Amino acid sequence: MIYSILLTFVGAHDPFNPDGTDGPILSYLGTRSFDKIYLFYNTSEYLSRARDLMKHIRKKHRNTDLEFTEIDVSSPTDYEELFRVMTKKVLQIEKENRDLNPEYFILTDSGTPQMQTCWVLLVASNLFKAHLIQGIPAKFAGGIYRPREINLNFKDFPIVLKPPEIDRLNKILLEEPQLETIQKDNLIGNEKIFITAKLSALQASKYDITVLLLGETGTGKELFAKLIHNNSIRKDKPFVSVNCSAINVQIAESELFGHKKGAFTGALYDKEGFFGAANGGTIFVDEIGDMPRELQPKLLRVLEDGTYIPVGETKERKTDVRVIAATNKDLHNLVKDGKFRRDLFERLNEYTIQLPPLRERRNDIPLLIQYFLNEWNTKYGESKIIQEDLMPFLLSYPWPGNVRELRNAVMHMCAASQTSKITLSSLPYTIVQHFKSIKPPPLPVEIPTGGINLREILNNIEKEYYKRALELANGNKAKAARLIGIEPPAFRKALRDRFKELLQND
Repeated sequence: MIYSILLTFVGAHDPFNPDGTDGPILSYLGTRSFDKIYLFYNTSEYLSRARDLMKHIRKKHRNTDLEFTEIDVSSPTDYEELFRVMTKKVLQIEKENRDLNPEYFILTDSGTPQMQTCWVLLVASNLFKAHLIQGIPAKFAGGIYRPREINLNFKDFPIVLKPPEIDRLNKILLEEPQLETIQKDNLIGNEKIFITAKLSALQASKYDITVLLLGETGTGKELFAKLIHNNSIRKDKPFVSVNCSAINVQIAESELFGHKKGAFTGALYDKEGFFGAANGGTIFVDEIGDMPRELQPKLLRVLEDGTYIPVGETKERKTDVRVIAATNKDLHNLVKDGKFRRDLFERLNEYTIQLPPLRERRNDIPLLIQYFLNEWNTKYGESKIIQEDLMPFLLSYPWPGNVRELRNAVMHMCAASQTSKITLSSLPYTIVQHFKSIKPPPLPVEIPTGGINLREILNNIEKEYYKRALELANGNKAKAARLIGIEPPAFRKALRDRFKELLQND
């Protein structure tokens, strides 16, 4: 017998309608049973409804496994946020139950219209295979409640196409080998802009071409290089990393291409060099923009015909390496200024991947923090956690050092915290100083002869702070309230009573 699973939001008419009759979920469960039911909810009010609903479901379906599933969104009517969070949840559910090979059903009756639309999009795009069920209330069905399956295959129904990266994203989320590879390389993040960069790297790994990684310091350029190498035909060969900004200019050529014994003072033995050591594998040339001008033709020669000459030798050597280069500098400007060869730039620019800074994928910050906390707790046998009132600061800080700076901050906070709960007092000095340096905008001090409406001016200033706090907290009202030192209930009341325009997107 096929294992059956029902997914449904808990709505305002669950468990019962205002007239006391069964709500949508109990009505549907009066027609059939399921092995497992996931009750989706958004707020504590609907969690309470879900718990009440569970009691009534248990009366008739004692053997059904029930689970509460939170959909943590700032607004239940935000299509983009809902679709992103719901997609992640159903993929996780699919992963948890795939050994059972179940048949999925989705009851679309409960929840906001936006939630119902997202269910349709998830199924219509084949992101999630399930039967969509719509209930026909008794008063519209001859006095008897009737469920029916929504047919998305009729002729005039529009075709909903998946984004091209979704299939690869599914593999990353659902297939264990892929997931282990991503985690092993410490590439953590679910934001679309970051997933796109990872998929570009995986695409590049299929071909033996030169790759140029562009991104700010701390964005994980070497990790991306390793991801490409580990998924390429060269994965069983050496991966050699060299940082051009860390090499002494006087011995840079020797470091890269090796030297012969006696080639210069201090050359007491033959040295292979990075390109020789990487033969058959991949060499990652970081900070390529800092490579001395006189060495650039030699690198170009390796890229073009795979040959180089060690210092002190006259005979060419062959090397078979794949070059992945990276920089945080603008190579176009370096070329214009004559500091970087155009022909080398063009040769490196076969395939370019832009790595996003952390400030452009803020939704990944909690995921990264948890990853680094797990790293600390595993190493030291502790159970450090971040207190909720600290998160708005970590989410709004610009992170100029990107993921590297975030990791260092988490390590600092773990070490500084004397208890398992990490509080504001453990924030690193640079982050504290950043928020101390933020000054409020200058207030008007001149009063025209006609006078001013001080109440209106103060109201507008307050509204701007509310607006900015909501932006920094990604719409989360509780976090926004804490950012400006207001209790969440008072913050929400002000939004409802005085700043309704800030709720237009809710």
